[in-house]
Amino acid sequence: MRAFLLLALLASAPAHAYQRFYFEIGGGANYYLMGGDLLFASASAARTGLGFAYAGSFFVRLFDIDEKSNLQLGVSYRVNNGIGVADQVSHSAHSFLAVLRFELFRQYFISAGATPFMMTRVAPTFGLYDGLTMHAGSWAFLGEVGYQYRLTPGASIVGSLGGQVYLNATGWGPLPSLEGIVSLRFYLDAAQQFSDEKKNKIHPDYGENYEGWRYPYGRIR
Repeated sequence: MRAFLLLALLASAPAHAYQRFYFEIGGGANYYLMGGDLLFASASAARTGLGFAYAGSFFVRLFDIDEKSNLQLGVSYRVNNGIGVADQVSHSAHSFLAVLRFELFRQYFISAGATPFMMTRVAPTFGLYDGLTMHAGSWAFLGEVGYQYRLTPGASIVGSLGGQVYLNATGWGPLPSLEGIVSLRFYLDAAQQFSDEKKNKIHPDYGENYEGWRYPYGRIR
């Protein structure tokens, strides 16, 4: 309870009044570098080809370090898939991660996350949620770097490169699961920003109050 109250207090004390809450959704490619058989308990996972990756996340800005850097806390649902080269069996790992994100210059970010809540799926056909198995006692760890390109005050395009490693009863593996993801980011308080600036007669056409490229939102700064 105290931790929740502390999080709420930090999130309610920003240096920037807006863009405090956002969610991201995106997809891309995944590749299990080695050791997939340790996680999936399947010999075919020892060598897999290129698969898909999916991510859905929600973040809150905890506090600003300076005008262009801040610390964020979020939750991220990640799905990584690989196809066995020998038998074309589908192997998927589902992770629900707690993530700490450090944003630099309001464009670049570094993320680190961990979770004991993960599931796997091994099946001869492609799928997402049928046949999922909970991995009790296993952990997933995430490391990620990324860049966001601001379209408007309410939306950005985000590109990220990351990797997950997994610890289970049989050891570490895959080492790592590599992923490249392109996402759309939406700020949940953008509508309030428009409303307040309209109330204060700040006109967006001047291009001084908005970050982004699309008219009438101004220029990147």
